[in-house]
Amino acid sequence: MQFSATPGKTSAHTSVPGASNEFSAALTDWLAEARSAISHDPRTADQYWDRFEVLLQRNDSLAGNHNETEVPSCGLAPWQRMRILRHVDANLADRLSTVQLAALVRLSPSHFCRAFRVDLKCSPHEYVIQCRIMRAKTLMLETGISLAQVAFECGLADQAHLSRLFRRRVGISPSAWRRGQELRRVEAPALDRSLVGAS
Repeated sequence: MQFSATPGKTSAHTSVPGASNEFSAALTDWLAEARSAISHDPRTADQYWDRFEVLLQRNDSLAGNHNETEVPSCGLAPWQRMRILRHVDANLADRLSTVQLAALVRLSPSHFCRAFRVDLKCSPHEYVIQCRIMRAKTLMLETGISLAQVAFECGLADQAHLSRLFRRRVGISPSAWRRGQELRRVEAPALDRSLVGAS
């Protein structure tokens, strides 16, 4: 099956060698476009992503696409883990797809997802989101840039996208979190001085 550029439309495709890999790559690209189109509803987008990873695994199993050099049952090899973590950290401002990350460590997307879950206890997509939230916190603490710029630096669509992801995972909005951190900074020196005076 071949996906067209328009989400939701597919066309029949004759089975050829490597069709499974083409299916995975095409579907991943299509999903990225779909996620962008429904960025106003990130909860639904995340659900689609999780279902997509399951679909990749099933497709790979049915196709018998197994590489003898892959050992996903025991997680990522140390070099694979280090390469992925460094790449994600260095490229958070860019699009990071499962197919792209899998290619970095020479695994199929489905095997990569399984090995990643064994090793890091979450999906590649969820790990990238966690890293983006951590980067956003660091930028808000260490710089005075706007939330819109923070979102851009973290690879998110806009400030609204940042706010939705941040609120869902941290429990408050980025602006409220930033104000709270600034207030703690102001109160901490005053508290230190009162303790010194009391002694």
